[in-house]
Amino acid sequence: MSQQNASVRLRTLEAEGLIERKGRMLALTKEGILSLRKSYSQLKSVFENPGFKFSGQVVDGLGEGRYYMTKRPYVKDFEKKLGFRPFGGTLNLEIPDALLEQRLQLRETPPVKISGFRMGGRTFGPIDAYRCKVGAENGAIIFPIRNHHPLNVLEVVAPSNLRKALSLSSGSKVEVEAIF
Repeated sequence: MSQQNASVRLRTLEAEGLIERKGRMLALTKEGILSLRKSYSQLKSVFENPGFKFSGQVVDGLGEGRYYMTKRPYVKDFEKKLGFRPFGGTLNLEIPDALLEQRLQLRETPPVKISGFRMGGRTFGPIDAYRCKVGAENGAIIFPIRNHHPLNVLEVVAPSNLRKALSLSSGSKVEVEAIF
């Protein structure tokens, strides 16, 4: 690139607080290092992890998934952005601690954004979703912005009742694979 183009890019990085000038030298700021680490983590997950697979066991939830997944604005956004109408409920999967790092890496991957909305004087928050497969069933791993689950529990939605479709019950072992 030309010297002029390089100068413009460096000024932009400096204005964004990612680098700072120290005399004739340039140095990364703390924000710049964090930004590079995030980019590295995203690239690492693309090149080193062909996909994200989570194995765990089915656990009972609080029954709230049924309430939320039947709200019309959520249903319409799921249909529009993921191509399916979610069954009125979620499948909760407890994953071992060894998979928590992988879960965090998944969250650094750009999600499908399901919009939040207001209804009846109440606010329903947005949901980050990742397409997935549970057995032969298509679905999505979801991360509601407002969530009561610990880090080791994944919520999965699908067009069908996954417990019935896959003959699952509490304690059943299951594998979920994120699809990109």
